[in-house]
Amino acid sequence: MAELADAQDSKSCPRKRVWVQFPPSALKRDYMLIKIILIRRNILFAVLLCFACRGLADTFTNKKTGERFNGYAVKTTQTAKMAVRSTAREGIRYIERADYDIVYNAEGRRNQIFVIDMNEPLMLECETAAFEKAIKLSENQGNLAIVIKIDTPGGRIDLMKRYCTAIAAVDMTPVIAVVCGGKTGGAYSAGAIIAMGCDKLYMGENTAIGAATLLVIDANDEFKSAKAAYGDVIGEKVDSAHRAYCASVAEHAGRSGLLAQAMINKEIEVIARKTENGKYEILDGRDIKDSNTKDIIIVNHKGSLLTLSAKQAVDIGFADGQIDSFNIWKQNGPFTQSKWIVCQDIQAAHRQYLTYDSQFQTALMIIKQLKTKIHITPSKTEMRDYFGGIIEQYRLIIALKKNCNDLPVEMDSLVSELDQFVILYNKLSNQ
Repeated sequence: MAELADAQDSKSCPRKRVWVQFPPSALKRDYMLIKIILIRRNILFAVLLCFACRGLADTFTNKKTGERFNGYAVKTTQTAKMAVRSTAREGIRYIERADYDIVYNAEGRRNQIFVIDMNEPLMLECETAAFEKAIKLSENQGNLAIVIKIDTPGGRIDLMKRYCTAIAAVDMTPVIAVVCGGKTGGAYSAGAIIAMGCDKLYMGENTAIGAATLLVIDANDEFKSAKAAYGDVIGEKVDSAHRAYCASVAEHAGRSGLLAQAMINKEIEVIARKTENGKYEILDGRDIKDSNTKDIIIVNHKGSLLTLSAKQAVDIGFADGQIDSFNIWKQNGPFTQSKWIVCQDIQAAHRQYLTYDSQFQTALMIIKQLKTKIHITPSKTEMRDYFGGIIEQYRLIIALKKNCNDLPVEMDSLVSELDQFVILYNKLSNQ
């Protein structure tokens, strides 16, 4: 994705890594017609704090006996029954889902909001894993909502899919995306797809969302379209799979899949036609012969990628509301009386990555220095010591790589290099 180019110079992700954003393993899979298997969240509920979200609920009433209790559902693999943490007992109660009427409210939940910041390029697997773990744990804590603050230029396609899958799997707590202004000024590329996959989407003033074309990076650090990288036939399969996936993410959250596709394919013209209830119906402009029809808005012209301003997104129903700023929304919005808990796990994962990367770079420097000394015709004893030092550093790098897959080196090449120096070291030792 084009946004990645600028993102690489960020101090948060200081080093370029050469890779294809659509990995070969995923490419083979996506040649086929993509089937998005997502857990459908079927229960639409009204949050008593002025907006609607979906999820399992907190007041449980037995249909036969009339017994009523408050609590919140948690996920467990121990039984097929629904696990509910009862407010009265402060313990787990197992019930048959079909036996109860369930109404979402704040009676059985903790009056707190879990906040996750997404304000960097989505480039690190360790950060993605931290997000997956954090959002899963938050769902089982009975929070009123999970809020994701988004201000990102995008990132890797494989990681974007993991973010979307983690969000789609949350079916017991509403997930709210808030696109914030900042150094990026919105949710673009992979960030746009993640935002549109949330239960609710709010746009900060002067923010935008869109521009999600799939690009790949070749061995020369050059961005190319999928067709330029793989050829017309394979490239179209890749693009088609990407469009279908992003449309499915949007539709799963109740948004227009056509708008999602227009953010990827500049050949799509999108119009919005006002219906009798005052809302807009999103249509493919290529199917509308009379574009001058009354109450029609041209959302996107053919030949340009769709990027929506905050106002546009709200006006046509893609976003659920526009806010002045995150802080004002926090203070004056529906959760003003709630406790806000900010997730620190992703930042901690990033700091750990920087530590590993520093050790990795130091080891590479030492290896380079020792290899230079080898060419100065040292004695046999010195040569063996140099080989021993190189072996030690390669083993350190392998250990670092096992702990941090984000380090820009392939494990196979490390093992191959190590084996060669072990052979040389053993030969010198046996002479």
